[in-house]
Amino acid sequence: MKPWANTSPVLGASAEAISGQSAGVTSSGSSTAHTAARDAASGSAWVAKAAARARAEALLGEALRELDGFGERAEPLREIARHAVRRTE
Repeated sequence: MKPWANTSPVLGASAEAISGQSAGVTSSGSSTAHTAARDAASGSAWVAKAAARARAEALLGEALRELDGFGERAEPLREIARHAVRRTE
């Protein structure tokens, strides 16, 4: 069972995305590199990356709104979420 199964849908989706379970990684750790190479050659990788970044920002916004009711106590969680989404900027 996923530890985030009983959380809100937004936080659960964020946790799943961060954990890599929906990132095209198999249990053996290999990825779909051949698909990524083919997409990069066609230029669609840039579009996919931009779409993924926009989706991550949208999920971040939703997650931060979910934490509003917890006040200052949730600030460490907010910082972790921001870092996870924006760590490459």
